[in-house]
Amino acid sequence: MIDAISTNMFANDINRIKDTAPAFQPNDVNKTTPGGGFKEMLGNLISDVDNSQKGADIAMEDLATGSNNTTIQDVVMKMEEADISFQLMKEIRNKLLSAYRDILKL
Repeated sequence: MIDAISTNMFANDINRIKDTAPAFQPNDVNKTTPGGGFKEMLGNLISDVDNSQKGADIAMEDLATGSNNTTIQDVVMKMEEADISFQLMKEIRNKLLSAYRDILKL
């Protein structure tokens, strides 16, 4: 089940990330961080979105075949969760591309 989303949730996540992220130094470009880097974080995001979409597909299949006592509400919730996570990933991609273009303009 999806947890309730509050406006403070994102602010808390951002503050948590800021508190745990090391300060960037120009010499650190080729170093990896102990908890994984940006590449791993982005890979995990894509994997989570993929898993969410696969879960929605399985729920639709279960509803169509009548197995696992799946209700239409469960399917709609999983489909919405997959859609929202995909939209979030798309927005992150758009922001990254925008930032990259801004950096190229400097």
